[in-house]
Amino acid sequence: MRSNLRLCSLVMGVLLIATVAAAHHPNSGLFDESKEFTLHGIVRSIAYVEPHVILQLEAVAGGATYFVVLPSPLSLETNGLPKGTLRVGMALSVVASPGVNDPGVLLPEHLEFGGVVYQLNFETTPGGATVHSR
Repeated sequence: MRSNLRLCSLVMGVLLIATVAAAHHPNSGLFDESKEFTLHGIVRSIAYVEPHVILQLEAVAGGATYFVVLPSPLSLETNGLPKGTLRVGMALSVVASPGVNDPGVLLPEHLEFGGVVYQLNFETTPGGATVHSR
């Protein structure tokens, strides 16, 4: 029960940050793009909540938990990532920038899994991802 309450509180905090990010594109003040890095992790939870999809990702190295703020569910679906493509327990890599105030919240440039790179774009409407096969 306590862990569910904690997870819910964390997701709500991430959603608040995501809402602010959505209202203030570009994200230069919220995320430090000069500190972009690659994270290999396991998806621990997924929240499909407008205006964004939030992944809870556990790092393979070290086990730290991160929250990855993706474009909207509609943007992902329109561009090759429909609901159900991302699954709890799956491994993926993300190239992302950490939050200025919370480095555990990430703004991704792209996701990679199953040999496919999903380039993410928060500025494009209605798109949000471009699919590139390797």
